[in-house]
Amino acid sequence: MVAKNFKEIIKQTLISALTKSFPNLTNSGFDNLNDFQLVEISSDLSKGDFTSNIAFTLSKKFKMSPNQVAMQIVNELNKNQFFIDQKGGGSDPKLDFRAEFAPPGFINFFVGDSAFYYAIREALDKKENYGKSLNPKYCSYDQGKLISKKILIEHTSPNPNKEMHIGHLKNNVTGISISNLIRMQGGLVFNDMVNNNRGIAIAKLMWGYLKFARIEESTPTDLNYWFEHQDKWHTPETKRMFPGKFIDELYVLGANDCKENKDSEKIVKQLVVDWEAENPKNHALWELTQKWVWEGYKAVLERINGWQFDHVWNESDHYKMGKELVKKGLEMQIFSTTAEGAVITSLKKFALTDTVVLKSDGTSLYITQDIALTKLKKEKFNSDIMMWVIGPEQSLQMKQMFAVCSQLGIGKYSDFIHIPYGFILVKKPDGTIGKASSREGSYHVMDLLDEMKSKIYSYIKPEFTDKEKEEIAEKLAIASVKYSLLKVARNQDLVFDKDVSISTEGDSAPYILYSLVRAKALLKGQPDDLFTSEVKEEQINDQEKELTWQIAKFPDVVTAATNALNPALICNFCYELANKFNKFYSNCPILNAENENKKILRLQITKAFEINLQNALKILNIEWVDKM
Repeated sequence: MVAKNFKEIIKQTLISALTKSFPNLTNSGFDNLNDFQLVEISSDLSKGDFTSNIAFTLSKKFKMSPNQVAMQIVNELNKNQFFIDQKGGGSDPKLDFRAEFAPPGFINFFVGDSAFYYAIREALDKKENYGKSLNPKYCSYDQGKLISKKILIEHTSPNPNKEMHIGHLKNNVTGISISNLIRMQGGLVFNDMVNNNRGIAIAKLMWGYLKFARIEESTPTDLNYWFEHQDKWHTPETKRMFPGKFIDELYVLGANDCKENKDSEKIVKQLVVDWEAENPKNHALWELTQKWVWEGYKAVLERINGWQFDHVWNESDHYKMGKELVKKGLEMQIFSTTAEGAVITSLKKFALTDTVVLKSDGTSLYITQDIALTKLKKEKFNSDIMMWVIGPEQSLQMKQMFAVCSQLGIGKYSDFIHIPYGFILVKKPDGTIGKASSREGSYHVMDLLDEMKSKIYSYIKPEFTDKEKEEIAEKLAIASVKYSLLKVARNQDLVFDKDVSISTEGDSAPYILYSLVRAKALLKGQPDDLFTSEVKEEQINDQEKELTWQIAKFPDVVTAATNALNPALICNFCYELANKFNKFYSNCPILNAENENKKILRLQITKAFEINLQNALKILNIEWVDKM
């Protein structure tokens, strides 16, 4: 049986009916009907397999009620027997295509029971490619050859003076999921991140180390003394601390010391000056502390499979380059100089407020460095579209930077995309809900994962070996956090609840993964040819049909999630898919089905479910388990 895309068949048939019902349609703003979302799989299968609400849109154009428009279209469909023509020459009489009108203006489509078998076959045939399609936003054809657009996505880029916390993790999982979505739709995606490894914050970390990591308080805090006697200072190893936590604590101590002590503040400022002068002893201390920073980052990101970068940009390599672009902007007269000597933008045509790109004392700002970095990105990757996964508080600054880059000819304004995301709120010890603080240890990624892993470990069945328990608990802890961070619409704030995230009931990773474990147990030991064999068509029940049509929705959900850059749609799909599988599992005997044909059919449905859920989890960068 060859898989058929019934949604596309219905869509093209509907387009034909629309153009016959309304001959002037193409002159009314509907010149390319293929670009419209004309048909969707019905949410209520008792009212049809597919549905369309196009009558509501057309009613405004043609000054008719949605009822009138829908009835006219349905009459045209049934009168001309378009659906009969799409049955492959009438070779499959069970493909009973028909259209019905439903108030207040819906068009519902029925395709017959045979479509159910075709839908399962599509997932079984495509396997790991099921759900993939070509999105004109990210690829195109040139003389019959597929051309993928190059997409560069910057994400994660944590502060190099803090231990990675849940906010950094939200950025990472969002960036990776969006990257995977675009790859599913034909785009050629590259990921990069920025290491902001210079400046006053880094100097405070260096000072924190000099003053507060001494083994003995009598040891001088002088940089020259440290250079000659480094064994008199602690390291993460001697303190038996995770490198990220070691660095985090020293930064806090150094920053607080600067607030309370003017002499310390002067020392820190001098550290910045000496660093820019490339003082070798200063750079030795800087390189040492940055080594520990990156040991911490890599340990976290490798643990969660989040180290997926094609390039890492170091601010120390490009921070001076922005001044040359400011000079170019002045020559092009897109910048101007104030009476005080500062250089500012001219962004009126972008409907944006202006901003300073060079201070009156000649020092650059973050936007200056970002402009230079964007130029470097363009030169290295030659990307068609550039995206930045950055918090919403940076929205204005990002738009200003995009505008300046377009003025300088680095790229088109429309090809620069900021991908913001909502804040993470957490339950405080007193029961209140508030924003997660970067200094709250329980929300540092390593601490959080260890805590959740410990809880999950205690719930695992005693018959598993210690090694199995360790692996299951680790994977479930990581999956639980990732899923909880992604399941809420990207731009919405979310409340992260540790207990809810690891629950085996409700909208959680363990619940979804348990449904996959159930499926794998049923499929274990089944021969491969069972999933390619034809089955005799017979009456299907509601649970079989609901699960199958949920699977059939997946390609459309991937497209919708990609267009919205919103991985939450994939999470929502996974939850609904798991719900429908569990209902199918509970109500439909599979290995003990009423006959052999029914057994094979239900195992094929189970295999299609496994393929579908695994493909969806790959988008979310969530690893599954084989037993729970």
